[in-house]
Amino acid sequence: MESNPQKIEEEDKKEEIKKEEEDKKEEIKKEEEDKKEEIKKEEEDKKEEIKKEEEEEIEEDLVLLNITINEGFATTEMIQCYKNISNNPIELSLDIPLLPEIQLNKFIAIMDDKKYISKILPKEKAKEKYNDAIAEGNTGIISKYNENSNSYKIQIGNLLPKKIIKLKTYFSQYLTSKDMGFCYTIMEDFPYFIVNKYSSIKRKKLKAKIELNTFSKILRLTTRELNSTESYSREFNDNFTKCNITYENKEINNNYQYQYNIPFSIIFRTENSYELNLFSQYNPKKDETSYILSYLYSKNNSSNKIINNDNFPDERKNISYIDLIHKKEINSNPGLFIFLIDQSGSMRGKPIELVSESLLIFLQSLPKNSYYQLIGFGSTFEKYNSTPVFYNRENVNETFNLIKKISANKGGTNISEPLIDIFKNSYDDYKDIHLPRNIFLLTDGEVDDKKKTLDLISQHNNKFRIHALGIGNDFDKQLIENSGRLGKGSYNFVKDINNINDVVIKTLNNCMINYGIDPSFKCQNNIIIDSQPINDIIYEDETLVYSFIMKGKEEKDIEINFKIKDNEAEIEDNLIIEKENIHKLNEGDSLGKIIIGTILKYNNNISEEEEKNLAKEYQVLTKNTTLYAEIENDETINSEMITHSNIIDEIKDIKDEIQYSYNYYHSYGSNLSNQLKMQDLACEKKSYPDDCLCMSRPIKCSMKKSSGLPS
Repeated sequence: MESNPQKIEEEDKKEEIKKEEEDKKEEIKKEEEDKKEEIKKEEEDKKEEIKKEEEEEIEEDLVLLNITINEGFATTEMIQCYKNISNNPIELSLDIPLLPEIQLNKFIAIMDDKKYISKILPKEKAKEKYNDAIAEGNTGIISKYNENSNSYKIQIGNLLPKKIIKLKTYFSQYLTSKDMGFCYTIMEDFPYFIVNKYSSIKRKKLKAKIELNTFSKILRLTTRELNSTESYSREFNDNFTKCNITYENKEINNNYQYQYNIPFSIIFRTENSYELNLFSQYNPKKDETSYILSYLYSKNNSSNKIINNDNFPDERKNISYIDLIHKKEINSNPGLFIFLIDQSGSMRGKPIELVSESLLIFLQSLPKNSYYQLIGFGSTFEKYNSTPVFYNRENVNETFNLIKKISANKGGTNISEPLIDIFKNSYDDYKDIHLPRNIFLLTDGEVDDKKKTLDLISQHNNKFRIHALGIGNDFDKQLIENSGRLGKGSYNFVKDINNINDVVIKTLNNCMINYGIDPSFKCQNNIIIDSQPINDIIYEDETLVYSFIMKGKEEKDIEINFKIKDNEAEIEDNLIIEKENIHKLNEGDSLGKIIIGTILKYNNNISEEEEKNLAKEYQVLTKNTTLYAEIENDETINSEMITHSNIIDEIKDIKDEIQYSYNYYHSYGSNLSNQLKMQDLACEKKSYPDDCLCMSRPIKCSMKKSSGLPS
């Protein structure tokens, strides 16, 4: 019988199609298996990475810092560990007091094979999730910002017995300035874990690894004098544009309520420190580019008077570049001068006489067109001028008569209260006087609130500079020196009548450096948002920072209009930075976080709703938001942090009449059959994992045996 060619062709075609379908299925199957293998490998790699991070040896009494510094800003990673050695779950807190310019970006906690990563949530939502985690027997981690103390508190709840937690905290900041250079300062108080009000783990050691990167030659790199417990080493590259620094302190001061040590700082300047440095960073997740323009302000290029002819950076510690620039006589720049006078009982006799003599010489030596105010303090404080008065002969004569009546009759020594009044309560009395603001602190330093006083000075040195004078022979030398250093001013000592004149002249000269008023920038390119300089007064040795965010990645020239006033004229300039001269950083979000964090901290015109939205969008912690940590793997989060959410996900698209609740899942007796029916419905979708207790197969999520259900 003769075969039908057409039929054979059709069968061959069917066979070919069938084979193609089988090949396609095989290909899809292989792709799925490869994908599963890839996911499995990623999970294993992630677990291995977490395990490696966890096993990285961090002693419990150690603070480890990894710091990267550029010309104008820096990022810091702080690592600490804690082990619950008790037999009960505990709650920990970690208070981190910070300088105003520092922004907490995020924190990561590593425990067992889990990595908890923080994200911004509204306060109420974060607190709810934290409480839920604790109620479910899990560890909860939350952080919030305290605006009053400018500190961050990280709270770890329900840390189980014998568990070790490693906490990594990430900060970013603009650099401040000191002595004609950029300055990076390690935080003042090293935070430690507080278990309860009776127990805390003190931090005894500090290690810092610092990478300094610049785009021009480093001309100066210096630190303060080190004490016997500290060590410091550095290594430059061949062209002095990079330096790796190691700093270690084997005995951190823990009695900081009673003592106050100057924190470790790095001061550096480069060939281009006084030129415009524009940095950019592209954020691919948001398709935005952040820009930070940063340089050290200098009037009349006076910084050029400092010449370093040596091929090696200047590392001398006991030298002031400001003194090298400015003459030794008083200049003519006017200012605002507030005299804070110690009238406590300890000032009786010779000390109060020396104060009176010093004040008389000060008032005869101030520059024309200045303003001044006298405030006496002891247990309380008294303003002898309710607001600053203009410096003229009539006002000075009236003040002379007042000075002659000053006595040590005000009891104890509370410096912090008048400082709080100056910095906060009465700041409106000073902010409209567009002159450099200086506070002269005349005291023997025997104060009741040393720690609080120095914190206040440090937090507000962008508004006022502090010049401290120790009076007599029994003053607190540490308080006087630290007040001047932290206040970006000066310190000196009036021991007897013979050196008053020299001390007064030197102190006045230190406080009257060149300055600019109301600096402002305007980017002519199309920008999303910008951040103006924080300070309305810019001193010659201070950092001037302007930052903004633009949409997209396109590289282009940047045009910026700049204005600033001084006591002589208004200066305006149009700055053009060609795209070839913009310093591009690796892709990321650190610059954007600094910019938005600064805007939200200092811009009072932003509503609370706008603040919350920006904080959430850029993941920046503010006074109205909270950082809450969740486990990195979403599946782990669902199974560990949210009770039975995986079963809820499984049945959410099954009959609407199926209802559920937390208590319903955990009930016994009459509800048991309903629970099992719900599990069956989930299992009918064939999407269950291994080991379950339901009628079909057990689901290894919420109904595992440890839940208490019968098998």
